[in-house]
Amino acid sequence: MNSIKNSKLPAKGEQARGEYSQLLTEKSACEYLGVSSSFLRKGRSEGQHGKRANTPLYIRLGGRIFYRRTDLDRWLAELLAFSNLAEEGGTVDG
Repeated sequence: MNSIKNSKLPAKGEQARGEYSQLLTEKSACEYLGVSSSFLRKGRSEGQHGKRANTPLYIRLGGRIFYRRTDLDRWLAELLAFSNLAEEGGTVDG
């Protein structure tokens, strides 16, 4: 039986491995997105505004924050769509 409970969380500053290999640490997520850690922290603390999240979805495990690459990619795609809509003079509400 494959159980996340039996897996070891990566040490702080270490990349996730094994069952956690799809999870990125906050530092890795920042590097992937090209944003600062304070940007992600602020977005998490402010929550969601309007129809889209200020920051990507995250997972809290063992008191630490992780991001899935698929969630980061989805968030970037949503930002691009939102940006394109704004440039075309559309509205977010549709």
